[in-house]
Amino acid sequence: MLGRNLGVTELNNLSLESEINAFLNSLPYCVKFLSRKLIIGEMPTDEEVMVAYNYFLEDLGLKVKSKREEILFEIPDIDEGKYNSHLYLDELKNVKGVNALVENQTIKFNPNITVIYGANGSGKTGYIRMLKKAFFNRANEEILPDVYNDKSEQESLSADFTFKTDNNSYSLNIPGNHAAPEFSRFAIFDNNSATVHLNSKNEFEFRPASLNIFSRLTLAFKKIEEKISLEITSKSIEKDFSALFDGDSEIKTLIQNLDVKTQLTNLDRYTPYSESDKQEKKRLEEKKIDLLTLKKDEEVKVLNETKELIGKLEKSIENLNEYFTTESITKVYSTIETLIENEDKSKKEEIQNFKFERITNTDGEEWKVFIEAAADFSKKQPSVNYPEQGDSCLLCQQTLSNDAVKLISSYWDVIKSQTEKEVKQTKEKMSHLKSFYGKLDFNLLRDNDILTKWLIEKFPETAQKMREDLRTQQELLNMLIIDIEQKVPFVRQSFQIDKTLLNAIDLYIDSNIIEIELKEPNEEIALINKQIIYLTHKEKLNEHIPKIKEYIQDLQWLKIATEAKKQLSTRKVTIKEKELSEKYFNQSYIDKFNEECWKLDGEFGVEINHSSNIGTSYRELKIKENMPSKVLSEGEQKVIAIADFLSEIQLSEINRGIVFDDPVTSLDEGRKSVIANRLVKEAKNRQVVIFTHDLVFVSSILRECEESDTLFDCHWIEKIEGSPGTIWLKNTPSYEKDYKKSGKAQKYYEEALKLGPENRENNIKNGFASLRTSYEALVVFDLFAGVVQRFTERISLDSLKGVYFDKVIIKEIVDSYGQCCRYMEGHSHSDKYAYKKPTLENFKEEIDRFNEVKKKLKDLKKEAIKT
Repeated sequence: MLGRNLGVTELNNLSLESEINAFLNSLPYCVKFLSRKLIIGEMPTDEEVMVAYNYFLEDLGLKVKSKREEILFEIPDIDEGKYNSHLYLDELKNVKGVNALVENQTIKFNPNITVIYGANGSGKTGYIRMLKKAFFNRANEEILPDVYNDKSEQESLSADFTFKTDNNSYSLNIPGNHAAPEFSRFAIFDNNSATVHLNSKNEFEFRPASLNIFSRLTLAFKKIEEKISLEITSKSIEKDFSALFDGDSEIKTLIQNLDVKTQLTNLDRYTPYSESDKQEKKRLEEKKIDLLTLKKDEEVKVLNETKELIGKLEKSIENLNEYFTTESITKVYSTIETLIENEDKSKKEEIQNFKFERITNTDGEEWKVFIEAAADFSKKQPSVNYPEQGDSCLLCQQTLSNDAVKLISSYWDVIKSQTEKEVKQTKEKMSHLKSFYGKLDFNLLRDNDILTKWLIEKFPETAQKMREDLRTQQELLNMLIIDIEQKVPFVRQSFQIDKTLLNAIDLYIDSNIIEIELKEPNEEIALINKQIIYLTHKEKLNEHIPKIKEYIQDLQWLKIATEAKKQLSTRKVTIKEKELSEKYFNQSYIDKFNEECWKLDGEFGVEINHSSNIGTSYRELKIKENMPSKVLSEGEQKVIAIADFLSEIQLSEINRGIVFDDPVTSLDEGRKSVIANRLVKEAKNRQVVIFTHDLVFVSSILRECEESDTLFDCHWIEKIEGSPGTIWLKNTPSYEKDYKKSGKAQKYYEEALKLGPENRENNIKNGFASLRTSYEALVVFDLFAGVVQRFTERISLDSLKGVYFDKVIIKEIVDSYGQCCRYMEGHSHSDKYAYKKPTLENFKEEIDRFNEVKKKLKDLKKEAIKT
């Protein structure tokens, strides 16, 4: 937020403001228009952004100029000193949806310093997370609901913050009022943010308000730049209008060469497309049809016939190739091998069946032929079943003996055997193969054929290659026939004629047919066609001329806009911000940081490096070019992080409060005391809130407050029955002296008498909590005479003479203390007592009992002194 610089001299402020005014007033009008809102932290509407963009276009000459109001910046107009310097956080209540924190709790904040003390796990972190959600911090955290709660619906994140300014009190809700400026006026420091302070390049969140103008100025530039970028993108689509125009003409040439320099008047020469143009185009088309002749039909006919012959040739080659594949050739040689195997088998059977001493060579072909001839001849004899008993030998005519009949019958059995049948069948198959292959025709390209002559003329290499392939395949055929005749089992290599060569010829013929059909027969038709194309293009141009002109205008717009877009660079803002930051702020920050290090006893040689980017300044902590976390101990790191945090807060013009979460973790008692002293002093300038579990630190803070007469509140946060976050206002041992009597409990009682039942019950419960603390004070100051106090390091030995022990009175104190705990909200209850809602009567009874116990102890001590 903007305001006057509290950390720089008044003279420098005036100089800074005057330089910023001069820079603001030098900006383009469109940027100044948006900046009026942005520099006071308000976001311009979409309509206002569009108005500013239109001003930008007007200044470029892309729009007609409109009337404008004069915009002149002066720091008094920019100043946001309207923020009340007496603002402070008064209450946090109705916290819902934060981890497992109990609901319906209230934390009251002292305008100076507030300490919330509680053990680990008592709920401090939950409240810190809620405060981080609302206030500025450098380490945001996700806030989860109660993960142990299995209910399908849980309370959504919400909390009410009460602020006070002078005598005015009002509430704001998180998340509902998150954008309210009050939330930006408080900052939080915790262990996570300490790491960011040490190891990151951090933006200055709090510095002279005037310098914050620059980061907002960049947003003005960006918003206008976004608008022009979107329009440049929308107009940058390339359009090829020439695709609309088939053929060539002077109009198409003009369209193909459209660019930013194209004059619209050059297009106007071809408008309009008149009625006479339509009639002329119709006349030319009719004349063209009349001039077309049929002579191209004959050419097409010849090509189609040739195409048909090519198809037949391709089919014949396919048929030939089928018989010379590896599979087909393998079948031939498989048949030869089968025949050879069967003949060998037959011979073995003959040798085995016909071994004669007086007849030799019975395993030869002649012997088999001889037996087969005899068998055939026997069928022509009178005897039906030759040989039978009484038949004569066919050669010597002697009557056959029984042995001879059996021998000749065995001959016939051999001839009828399965092996002989297979030999015979295989021979027939071989004969068929030889006959079939012998009929194949390889003379597909005869010298005098029409197709052969055409191929030799048009595709001589293809014709030669195919003839060679046919001869090669025929030679393979001849070898196959020889192998069949000679029963050679050697498998020949397959060979295929490449018919794909004919595909190119097919494509050639098809393209020639198309070319002939499209070919115009003479120059006159070509001239007529040129005129028709011109008129067709003129017609197309007139149909699309509005879009074509718009495209040319877009090109001209783009040239101007693209150049002008450079004016919207934020570099000039960054340069000016860096210049003024170095001149008016950076050294002040370094001085303040060094001062804070001295106050915190943390002079470790830390240096601050400054940088700027897009109108925003950054700082980075280094020790000899190293991150402090790599050099310093954990405790020293914490001190430097706190110094950096406080330095930025010191230069803030708007910060009204700072919140710390256990800022002295890992620190020794000496440093705890130093930090306590520093934070209490800071409470004179702004509200300070501290969450801690460290009793020594609490003791140091309270002692510093008492010694410096600084007002404070100290609350107790407690985890009860597994639920963290119960707050006991001003109920920590820090208030033991205030609870020496039952006055606070009596006050709650008197207020409860005036309230309705619901509020009355709350007052009674808080009253019992007060009474419980009174019993604790009774033990410390009456029973033990103040010898040892929880927040005082010194032991008062002189007070030992006032210590008094009595078992009866101690039993009464313990019993009464338990009664108070029983009635406190959220507390577990002993088996001795069944829980019931506390009543006014219960409360009054316990107040009276306390007074009686206190009086009895006093009387007993007096009596003991006398004796």
